[in-house]
Amino acid sequence: MENDDDIKKISATLKMNSSNEEGIEITLTKKTYFISFVKEDQSYLRDFFKDCIDELLNHTFEFEFQKDESIKNEIIIKVSEDYIRDLNKELASCAAEINKGSEVE
Repeated sequence: MENDDDIKKISATLKMNSSNEEGIEITLTKKTYFISFVKEDQSYLRDFFKDCIDELLNHTFEFEFQKDESIKNEIIIKVSEDYIRDLNKELASCAAEINKGSEVE
């Protein structure tokens, strides 16, 4: 089992993008994603989650929540923190399954 020092930290920053949309910016190995809270089209999330799984196959990681100082809306901050916390739980569960599968081989 890995200890916390072996877990790569990936920044997940709550910020405004160039279109003045609030969201979370995350840079994975392959691409930077902006997870928007206002866009109706969320189809890009499929690629985001695929890249998360690809990243997990290479190393264990978790997202580290950060926020840009320009974000003042406490509800958005709380929702974002909860989203990242829940995403980290799901990724840890996926990593455990991946590791369990690799031990069987």
